[in-house]
Amino acid sequence: MKNYYYILGVHNSATVQEIKSAYRKLAVRLHPDKNSGDKFFEERFKDIKEAYETLSDDLTKNNYDIKLRLHSRGVNHDELKKYQDLLKRKYKEELKKREEDIKKKYRTLEQNSKDEAEKRKKWKEAVRSAEESKRKNEKQKMLNEIESYKKLLLQKDQRLKSMKQKLLATEEDIIKARKDVSLLISEINKHKTEYADKRVPGFLQENPEILKELVKIKSLVSRKDMGTFIAMVLQYAGTRSLSSKYGREHPHLVHLILKDTVRMRPFKMFYAKHKNDPKTISDLKKQLLFYFDHSRI
Repeated sequence: MKNYYYILGVHNSATVQEIKSAYRKLAVRLHPDKNSGDKFFEERFKDIKEAYETLSDDLTKNNYDIKLRLHSRGVNHDELKKYQDLLKRKYKEELKKREEDIKKKYRTLEQNSKDEAEKRKKWKEAVRSAEESKRKNEKQKMLNEIESYKKLLLQKDQRLKSMKQKLLATEEDIIKARKDVSLLISEINKHKTEYADKRVPGFLQENPEILKELVKIKSLVSRKDMGTFIAMVLQYAGTRSLSSKYGREHPHLVHLILKDTVRMRPFKMFYAKHKNDPKTISDLKKQLLFYFDHSRI
């Protein structure tokens, strides 16, 4: 008779955890896949597997322990027959017990299934009742809203009638107001040129390219530097150069001119066109200063 304790290398009083640990270690070492399919290791692996399956279950372990003790004492056939009968009775009792446990488990499952079905039925009834109640409430709410809308429409209809009466009553005033507006528009058109933007002299309005650069200068140059910058622009437009004094004292203004951030072309073209007319050049200076609200260059 095989001694499974010896095969696993554990004591016959070893716990299930110790038996399990010993089996895992031997299984790793003796597995045929790790030993090139050697027959010796294959047989040893079967033995340790058989030993583990027997000793890891309490019932089979107890039966094996009894057999092992009887075997070690040299039991005869009569005693062995008695032992086998005893094992059969124990197996029958254990089998009966397990059958009862299974029946009890299935009875519990069946009862749980019935309870669950009853719960689902009650839940569906509750949901159906809630939905019915919700539909009734929504219907009543819709009826209430329709009634409210009717009242609101009636009130709006009354207000509309009142507004129509007021509109009819003020029709003559509207006609008179339209006549007054027409007269006012006519007066405005008559004096439109007179009331054009007074900040822009008429001379500059005739030179939109220069005016465009003046608008840009307003956004780039501070008020305190405006007079100096206009003088620099006029000097550069007339002579194509700037004095070294400007370069030392106002490098940021010089940069705007030399980098053409403020386009010099409109000013240069004006100077080229009117360079033989000192009065026109003088008028340009005055109007530029007037535009920027300066008294002198």
